[in-house]
Amino acid sequence: TVPSATNEIVDIYGVPGQPTFSYNTFVNGRVNRRNSTLNPTFDFNNWDIESGSTTSANTDPGCWNGIGDCDGPEPGLSLKLIITEIADPSDGHEYRFVELFSPTLKNYKIVDDVLLVRYEDSNDDPSTFPYLSLKGLTTDEYGFIVLCVNSSVYGSGKCKYPLGFATIADNPGNVDVAIVKGTVPSTTNEIVDIYGVPGEPTFSYQSFVNGRVNRKRDTPNPTFDFSNWDIMPGGNPADMVPSSGADPGCWNGIGDCAPDLFDLDLIITEIADPSDGQQIRFVELFS
Repeated sequence: TVPSATNEIVDIYGVPGQPTFSYNTFVNGRVNRRNSTLNPTFDFNNWDIESGSTTSANTDPGCWNGIGDCDGPEPGLSLKLIITEIADPSDGHEYRFVELFSPTLKNYKIVDDVLLVRYEDSNDDPSTFPYLSLKGLTTDEYGFIVLCVNSSVYGSGKCKYPLGFATIADNPGNVDVAIVKGTVPSTTNEIVDIYGVPGEPTFSYQSFVNGRVNRKRDTPNPTFDFSNWDIMPGGNPADMVPSSGADPGCWNGIGDCAPDLFDLDLIITEIADPSDGQQIRFVELFS
């Protein structure tokens, strides 16, 4: 009921008893949480930390990972759609999948002409095979579309769109993937969201062979934003990820996720000290 030495910490940003070091300060910036896992002990890796030049225009009170009062879809599209995870687990090609997510529309049948394509072998243009039209596909109750090689390997309900081998779901971990506007792959496709850089080889730091990539934030990236992804193994063979480390249909605590070890009631999702005025400071909580 009052602050005291006996208070039990439910969730925290920072380390009691230690000074605020430069790596976790957000003076003239903000911190934004990555996933909803409860942190009674500070988890530095669960935060995107910005300081020095973040203005209020780049903060989003009341919106976290696509939940809440957030920006709408890409102009010309009926829904906001992003790539949230691509997996090539180390224990078998049958575990490969691509996960898409719409924070704006659940149980929604896509009516737009949008494709999921690859950019292969340093080509600037999308490959004509394999690709998939997303028109007519339906997001699930959480907003996900999971495209997998084999729907049985992750359990019932995790993947509603099994495509098999040699499809857009069957990514070997070193091929760029993008959501684009259009009816067929072509040089005129407009990129909505992408993992990778068309026209460049896949460098070791962005490779997820025998692993996976998992998105940090829900901001669409028509140009690849390396800092917006957790990449494993990323050139380090010791960081290979088996299928047990992938989670189709779950992203940052949203969806069909494994239960937390703790009973999650309330977490800190954003703290802001924007550079354009102290009157714009805020703390955001989420349940």
